[in-house]
Amino acid sequence: MITKFDISHFRGIKHLTIDGIKQLNVFLGYNNCGKSSVLEALYLFCDPSHPVNEIQINRARHYLKADAKSLQYLFYGLDVSTPVSLDGDLDNGEKRNVEIRYYEKEQTETDLGNLNLTSNNANKTYGLQTVLRQTINGRETTYNYRVEPNDDNSARTISEKGKKEYVYDGSCGYMPPSSNPLNYIDSFKDIIENKETANIVDALREIEPTLIGLNIIDDQIMADIGQHKLIPIQLLGDGIRKLFSIIIFIYQLRDGVAMIDEIDNGLHYKSMPTLWRTIISMAKSYNVQLFITTHNIDSIKALSSVLGSEDADFRDDSNIYTLRKKSDGEVLAVRSTYEQLDYMVNQEMELR
Repeated sequence: MITKFDISHFRGIKHLTIDGIKQLNVFLGYNNCGKSSVLEALYLFCDPSHPVNEIQINRARHYLKADAKSLQYLFYGLDVSTPVSLDGDLDNGEKRNVEIRYYEKEQTETDLGNLNLTSNNANKTYGLQTVLRQTINGRETTYNYRVEPNDDNSARTISEKGKKEYVYDGSCGYMPPSSNPLNYIDSFKDIIENKETANIVDALREIEPTLIGLNIIDDQIMADIGQHKLIPIQLLGDGIRKLFSIIIFIYQLRDGVAMIDEIDNGLHYKSMPTLWRTIISMAKSYNVQLFITTHNIDSIKALSSVLGSEDADFRDDSNIYTLRKKSDGEVLAVRSTYEQLDYMVNQEMELR
């Protein structure tokens, strides 16, 4: 698990240090303070051997372009002269630095039919270079990767020839605020095969009491709600779709790291205690480290209540961070324990 994390020059964050990271880490803060960017940075840090993620991360925000300008959106102030730097410590003693640089170079092949004499219109190849420095027991190993988008909505990834490739032996995932349950159909098939469906149905039944069971028919997740036919899960309410997606998302990341943005998006406030009880139970069962964002006061109150009913060990393994963005681009992560959170909730103090 990650125990410390530093972000420099990423999106709207000039610099941010997050200390004292635990198993459950919840980020609060005003709009545009950097909550989503923190989760995206964590995702790029966790598995840097797939540099295409640096392009895909924009798509999670529904921005589908992959041109030179879109690559520059990763950099603070759009200043590509200073690289993105992500530093972190892991509980196994590993120290890791991920550096992302933007580059442009002349193409090695030119279409003579389009050749002109305007020097500033020369065709160029552009991309991102990722340098991973991994230090274990005082020994540092460096890996280099590049990704270059193509005009046909694909991308070319390149690693150093003749060097041993970095192998990430964990699992990590980033869930944006809106998520389609069908994105997790393969993992749900594993759940059915392992006869673990009942636990999911029990959790979902707190939101949809008529739910009897779930199954897969023709690559479609179908719900039995007591009618004469099964119903596609997408046609049920936002709450059950959201909770289903979160459950499957955490299930597939056992012994790994999960980043969930706006976890309560689409949920009624009465469903929020169920949400927190479910994800905490799954995090404990599957040993998943959670990084979560919210700015919903009902969700924060529900979290405080649920943590209060949890065992003391898990309460001690939970942190709430309030992000405060300064005018110079520095972002502060003000950490609160469960006891501090509970006090602020009871005193109706401003948390977000």
